Amino acid sequence: MKQFRKTVYPVLALLLCSLVMTVIIASLLLAQRDASVYPGNIYAGPVPLGNLTRAQAWQKLESENNAGSLSIDCIVGQDIYKLKLKDLGIKLDAVATIQKIDNEIGKWSLLSHSLNRGKKQVIPPVWIYDRNRLEQSLDNLAVAKYKEAVDARVVLVGDYLLHQSEQYGVQIVTDKAADLLADALNKGKLTVELPVRNIPPSITRSQINGIKDLLSVQAVPLSSNYPSGDDASWAFPGRIIMPGESIPISLMIDASAEDGQETIGKWQAALSAAAEEAGLVYKISDQELSNPTEQPVALFITQEEELGLIRIFGQQKDSSSRLSISRTYRPLIASVVAGGQSENGPDQRIYRHSFTDGRLQITELLEYSPAAPGTSTSSKDEIPVYHK
Repeated sequence: MKQFRKTVYPVLALLLCSLVMTVIIASLLLAQRDASVYPGNIYAGPVPLGNLTRAQAWQKLESENNAGSLSIDCIVGQDIYKLKLKDLGIKLDAVATIQKIDNEIGKWSLLSHSLNRGKKQVIPPVWIYDRNRLEQSLDNLAVAKYKEAVDARVVLVGDYLLHQSEQYGVQIVTDKAADLLADALNKGKLTVELPVRNIPPSITRSQINGIKDLLSVQAVPLSSNYPSGDDASWAFPGRIIMPGESIPISLMIDASAEDGQETIGKWQAALSAAAEEAGLVYKISDQELSNPTEQPVALFITQEEELGLIRIFGQQKDSSSRLSISRTYRPLIASVVAGGQSENGPDQRIYRHSFTDGRLQITELLEYSPAAPGTSTSSKDEIPVYHK
């Protein structure tokens, strides 16, 4: 055993000394090489400078500036926008970056020249900022990516209301964005989350949850004076009127046209009747609809076949009473048939039904679309009011 120890220990000591000498020699050689050529894992931010001389590294940094390929990812809310640093007025300071890298490598110990090759060495470069251009570019981004708040609203699908929630708007806070972006670059990061300001909507879902009952409905025949389709700017497809608010009602009718005054009169009468029934006020002189109640309402003025249909939805004070409309070829009370109307008459009629405690109290014809010539029809004046 003693003989074994005398043999093994000297061998181990010799091997250890050889290993230490090898590391020292390798470190000396690598340190000497690093003085003229950068290690293969050296990066100036996103730019690889490994195995380049100082002159070559400077040329590569300058070429990156000229190419304008360097960029930063700007996070705005849920979106990411890639902005070129050249467009932001930012470029690499090649001379200062080379000096910074040399200073970092100069701090390495003899052993560090060997150990630091085991991982990627990223040294944040030195940037030159055109502050005015940077702020102007971020201002332009803020304008381009500004998102308005979207108010909660109600949508009419057939005769059913759907409530849609509000959405907050987003605006970049430009006076802080420039500092955060510069700070990220100085730390070697190429991603920055820009500060934003949330813009609250004017109307929230909780404010309009009570809009669920049909408060009033009126119909007016449309004339050829009315544009249709995308040009129907006279329509109100779900305008919320908050308590104390007034909105203008533009009828888009040419008073000088044939039957123009008559058509205006019909619309004003229908609007007045619908407003009165819903507890609102329609001022004919100002062409304004006001909501003096304590609850919001939703106004729908839509085109239904050849009719303009005015509907006001809100919260019914008397829960036992409600209104509904239907598009049928005869009233819900099928046993009662109007004079001149066949049981299977082809006219498309719109009926208004009043219910109390779930029982139908009254059905009346609002208007109808005329049938083909030669078919038996009856006018609105000939259609009676049906009672149950």
